[in-house]
Amino acid sequence: MQVRGPDIQDVLDAVGGTAPYAYAVTTGSLPPGMSLSTEGFFFGAPTTLGDSTFTVTATDDFGCTGRRTYTVGVYASGADNSLNYEGGTWV
Repeated sequence: MQVRGPDIQDVLDAVGGTAPYAYAVTTGSLPPGMSLSTEGFFFGAPTTLGDSTFTVTATDDFGCTGRRTYTVGVYASGADNSLNYEGGTWV
């Protein structure tokens, strides 16, 4: 997942289990200025450049969990970010 822009909005979506799901950051931290709601909405305006690695845990209606680790890169607007882009995917 790459963040490029002042205002970010995205939604995490769990697969399997029984809805509704509750989402929480369980290790690491989101980029400063970003938030994750318990409904899975990822939003905000990043305030600090750099990479942030965090794990999100989704808990279903019966208490079953699944988790995934993300690394989000925040880069300066107008900067040469070509070193962060390889073969059609951001790294």
